[in-house]
Amino acid sequence: MLRATPLRLDGAAFAAGVGAYVSEGRVEEAERVLREMTAEGVRAGPRLFNTLITGYGREKNLRGVEASSMAMRTLGVTPNQATWGAKVNAYVSCDRLDLAMDTLEQGVRFSPRVERRPGVQAYTALVQGLAHSGRVVEADELLRRMARDGVKPNVYTYSTLIDGLAKSAQIGLAETALAEMRRAKIKPSVVTYNSLLKGVVRGIGKADRTDEVLRRAREMFDRMRDDGVPPDLVTYNTLIDACINARAPAEAWNILREISESGLKPDVVTYTTLLKYFVQVGDDSATQWVIAELETDPQVVEDVGVYNCLINAYARQGDMCRAVETLEGMKAKNITPNVSTYGSILEGYIRLGNVGEAFKVYNLCVKSAGLAPDARMRKSLIYGCGLHGMSDIAECVIADLQAAGGASAKESRTLRFVLKAAVEAKSEGVAGRVNPRRRATKSRELRRRAAESAITTDGVLSTSTDFDLASDDDPCPVQETPVEWNRGLEMWKYWLGLPNSYYEAAANDPDVASGVANEPRFSSDKP
Repeated sequence: MLRATPLRLDGAAFAAGVGAYVSEGRVEEAERVLREMTAEGVRAGPRLFNTLITGYGREKNLRGVEASSMAMRTLGVTPNQATWGAKVNAYVSCDRLDLAMDTLEQGVRFSPRVERRPGVQAYTALVQGLAHSGRVVEADELLRRMARDGVKPNVYTYSTLIDGLAKSAQIGLAETALAEMRRAKIKPSVVTYNSLLKGVVRGIGKADRTDEVLRRAREMFDRMRDDGVPPDLVTYNTLIDACINARAPAEAWNILREISESGLKPDVVTYTTLLKYFVQVGDDSATQWVIAELETDPQVVEDVGVYNCLINAYARQGDMCRAVETLEGMKAKNITPNVSTYGSILEGYIRLGNVGEAFKVYNLCVKSAGLAPDARMRKSLIYGCGLHGMSDIAECVIADLQAAGGASAKESRTLRFVLKAAVEAKSEGVAGRVNPRRRATKSRELRRRAAESAITTDGVLSTSTDFDLASDDDPCPVQETPVEWNRGLEMWKYWLGLPNSYYEAAANDPDVASGVANEPRFSSDKP
């Protein structure tokens, strides 16, 4: 293609052609351009090879990266600072941190001129690779070594390290890195603070108390504002999720109001987080509002995750007809269901005691190309069978797993325990001798055994019968869930424009009315 012109092409033209092919992901054609360039006697420079190495790195093509490096040496092309950055980043993309570290060492030791040695790009790429692999101590040591090597870290270097420390639940070290960042007169970015905030919020439901976690989240939010860093939608979504996990809807309501005031638009994460909470508290009107927004908002990209959230919401409400309709709708739009999709529908039928339909969903997943039921689906099905007197179906599934051997056989032993526990629970419930303490002990033991099972092989249920989700047994009963009145939730619904009783209650109850002014807010409400 490049030879179509009668003019003689120089190195810059060939480099531009290589760059164009690489940007389109056509690395093999870019390599052909390099061969044409060599055949015509045009000398290649480091820029061309840097582009080629970057392209192979994006494809995770280790052989291509090494072949380009070898060609560079063969042709006598001297690496520059960008070359070392491209090579380190490519090896990190190929999950070869050992080669990335060796490349950095070679660049530092054998580059005679300082300006040709590895720069901040190479160090940052390696810090990111180490941090994402959980090797945060080595990442921290590498950042400290940068000063000794005469390379100044930038905001991306620190943000990458802080993100790795936060994901490793080392919030103290992450905040220490933030303090060092400030001392180096490097201003944190919104990405820096979002990483810290996510690390703090991950404490919810674990060792930290939820109120303590929310207090620390508020403090982090304050520091972000004090540093002049405007929050983005990721920040707000993280805070909303924290409030919902801590069952603090009033504070989530304040955050939602600030999203509106800031001019930002909710995204799919915001909607699905709201949906999760409304489903948990059993508020049908709010759930239907969020579902309608999800289905009509043009900015929301409909993917399998969105549909799974909708299906799970319907299934938890007991509206299995809507859940199945949503499944058919996603198929009509050529969105392929995954195991989580079928798992949500199966668990919905189990909650309603409709084990027959749950078993049909299980078989539908078995017969779907590229899918197989996972351990959670099997556990739900087995427990439901035992609880509703259909142990014969459970025994068939367990027998198939036992016959598969290996990890599946190990899972089958765990599922026999699940079946036994379900049968005992059914017996105790019928006899009126349910012991809550014994039931809780059994549940903990069941979770422990399930966690010990490393499931790597899925058993396949042998059947020659075609199943669908249509049934004469009315598979779509709707389960009515009583809604508990919650002041924060009603305020939230008012902001969303839903029917609510909050302000009516405030008018009739002075205590409620006086509480409006004292409602806790995030510090962003400060003037």
